[in-house]
Amino acid sequence: AGDEIVTYVARNLEPYRGFPTFMRSLPRLLSARPKARVVIVGDDDVSYGRPLPPGQLHRQLLLDEIADGFDRSLVWPLLIAGSISLPSSPFRTMIAQRASQLGSSAEFDSFGRVKELLSEVWRVNDNNLAKGTIQSVHWRDTMQQKGWDFLLI
Repeated sequence: AGDEIVTYVARNLEPYRGFPTFMRSLPRLLSARPKARVVIVGDDDVSYGRPLPPGQLHRQLLLDEIADGFDRSLVWPLLIAGSISLPSSPFRTMIAQRASQLGSSAEFDSFGRVKELLSEVWRVNDNNLAKGTIQSVHWRDTMQQKGWDFLLI
């Protein structure tokens, strides 16, 4: 009922079936339509063209290729979920792992700003928690205190 769903269905996820074109379009599409859900159906075999070396899949190669594009469309939920996460939360580990995967590009664009903002929110909240204070700082207050005036999209 009103859900935005983007589908790709093919016998196999391979270049001759347009899979790379579809995958490379997703970051931009999901940035423009952040509520859209993507459903991909297909096998990892190759019906046409030369097979990849053993252990390689077109699906994984393309996910790796476009991995940085998805974070741009996810910064808002990452910020909201991250701003209330506790020190032992697996969410913090996931953010750190993702930043590590992105390398130096994790410091730029919206992902970099959210990562910096979350680091500061976590620092303040973790210090408060260590002192026995349950009061947490809101991410908006942190931005205001730091004089950060940037768009988080």
